[in-house]
Amino acid sequence: MNQLQEWYNNNKPDEKYVYASAATNQFIWVRDTFVRLLINNLLKEYPEYEENQKLLTVDGTHTSKSVLLPVYRFDFNGVTIKIRGNFHDWCFRCWTPMKKDFPDWMKASMCKGYFEGMENDPSSIAFCVNTKEDLYAITWWVLNEGLDIKE
Repeated sequence: MNQLQEWYNNNKPDEKYVYASAATNQFIWVRDTFVRLLINNLLKEYPEYEENQKLLTVDGTHTSKSVLLPVYRFDFNGVTIKIRGNFHDWCFRCWTPMKKDFPDWMKASMCKGYFEGMENDPSSIAFCVNTKEDLYAITWWVLNEGLDIKE
């Protein structure tokens, strides 16, 4: 597995592709925003930069719109989460058991998507959503209400 920033530095999308800037924006959002959600909910204190970088890795790749994209992997306190975005939707997997089901109003369990880059990796929690905002909100619920994490 490669560290997230290192992977991006070695795989920056060629600007000739229409979706190159969207891929860069996706990477920056995951690195700077999504990861804060995970750290704030799974760690007791914010790690030093070097330690933080070791927690953010790329576990695989997939291609969308001719652009190579990462399958992001995060390992925090025994919780492993993988996500991938493909400009159409976001898919999420986690291997920690749930202590309660998704609420009916959330409909996360009814969202369907393609788990490119992690399709052969079954997990206890798997869902797909259309937007990064939905990914953030449902992940917040999973971290704060859904996961059966032993403290």
